[in-house]
Amino acid sequence: MNYTNSIGQFSHPRQYFVLSWLLCLFSIGSIASPLNDQVHQAAHQYLLNKLQPLLAQSSSITYKIRINPLDERLRLPLCQTPLQVSRNRHSKSFGRITLAIDCPNSWQVFVTTEVSIFRQVLASKRTIPKKRRITDADLMWQTIDVSRLRNGYFTEQKLVIGKVATRTITIGQIISRRHIDTATVITKGTKVAIVASADHFAVRSFGTALSDGKPGERIKVRNARSQRIVEGIVKDKNTVQVLF
Repeated sequence: MNYTNSIGQFSHPRQYFVLSWLLCLFSIGSIASPLNDQVHQAAHQYLLNKLQPLLAQSSSITYKIRINPLDERLRLPLCQTPLQVSRNRHSKSFGRITLAIDCPNSWQVFVTTEVSIFRQVLASKRTIPKKRRITDADLMWQTIDVSRLRNGYFTEQKLVIGKVATRTITIGQIISRRHIDTATVITKGTKVAIVASADHFAVRSFGTALSDGKPGERIKVRNARSQRIVEGIVKDKNTVQVLF
């Protein structure tokens, strides 16, 4: 017998029974469960509340919440009190999240969810070679699901422009902290001003940098007059500050 023919060609009673059972199962699965709706609404509201601080940062941020349905085999009564929703306190507000849904003094279920956050982040407009200082012309905006980014991202140009690429960045690549570093502003052998300051006075002298330095880094400088070597913090391309 050919089972690939139309329904009207089934002739055996057993075949009718199997077909009817499959149709019934499909119909049951397609009807929304009141319990599933109750759990879904509580989970959705909980996740949306947790997203509010992030959404408040920019009107351009959008989101998508997906909540997996409960197992159809569950036979639990509807909760007559507000459901209590919780999650692991170490989990983020987006990405894959497992929620515990409690009906007080009755039952508890766990649901898996996924929250996607779409926002504009900085990407490379062209290939940026390693050690090159990044300019505005190197950057462009891309809207992407940041919940899938494992290495971070930037939403402000001022945090990237002027930095140096630590590796080659290809066209369209999302820029993260591992791609950039602060540029060296003082190189070994540079003549710099040495500023020694305390609460009520400051002394200014000159010297030679004994190593490269970036803003905020400590480097050693040889005082031109005394030949004494001191250690200070790089303030800018011309100044090293020594603290007492």
